[in-house]
Amino acid sequence: ELAKLKLINIFYGVGLNATIGIMNQVASSIYQFIGNFQSAINPPIMKEYATGDYNRVRALVITTSKFSFFLLALLATPIIFNIDSILHIWLEDVPYLTNIFCVFALISLLPNTIGGPIWTVLQASGEIRKYQITISIITILNIPLFYSILYLGLPPQYTIIIQFATNLIVVFIGAQMGLSKIGMTIGHLTKKILFPNFGTIIIIWTIIYIIRFLSNQSSPSDLLNIMLKCCIDLIISLVLIYSIGLNHNERNFLKKFVTNKILKK
Repeated sequence: ELAKLKLINIFYGVGLNATIGIMNQVASSIYQFIGNFQSAINPPIMKEYATGDYNRVRALVITTSKFSFFLLALLATPIIFNIDSILHIWLEDVPYLTNIFCVFALISLLPNTIGGPIWTVLQASGEIRKYQITISIITILNIPLFYSILYLGLPPQYTIIIQFATNLIVVFIGAQMGLSKIGMTIGHLTKKILFPNFGTIIIIWTIIYIIRFLSNQSSPSDLLNIMLKCCIDLIISLVLIYSIGLNHNERNFLKKFVTNKILKK
């Protein structure tokens, strides 16, 4: 990360340091919720792997990946569609390109939610050293790609697209190395997780964008108005994730979780 920041400084000066700092703060704050959620699921995955119950491990990996992904989507979607207003209320002087960097960074985190349970399987299977070496090589190879993008004069936010692609590649590598040990293939990963997850989020963002475009609202960016828009985005996301993003078993699991863990408190 330091090498990438130095490259951006070389081509665009230190003026983007504040932008990148805010981007990292937003992304890390949002992803902290995902990390806490996955930390609670990791021990059962490792326990079931140790007992050889691979059917249960597969179910946990798929469920954890999907719920982590959609949890991030729920948190990120209101921010993405209200980023300018949120930044202007949060900061008196918004640094250049902060809005674009924040949006791109949140999107680039989506593959990481899928990679978390895969990382746990790799730990349980003993493949973690080989995986870390492979990922380190990919990270190093990223540097020439970053340099090429900046050297060609492309906008600096394009470097985050490289990060998104890298995160996705890491997921596939992890799946190839670890998930094969529990009877999962790249095809399973794509069919059970990637297509439903990304397909759902594309539908959600398309609908929200169309609603914003048709409404063509020029309302002031006061706190109440921003909160209203965020609530609408959140409701749309919740309804569509529940209805088209989750299958029957996952919806039942969510109902039981809400009933047992939340409503009974």
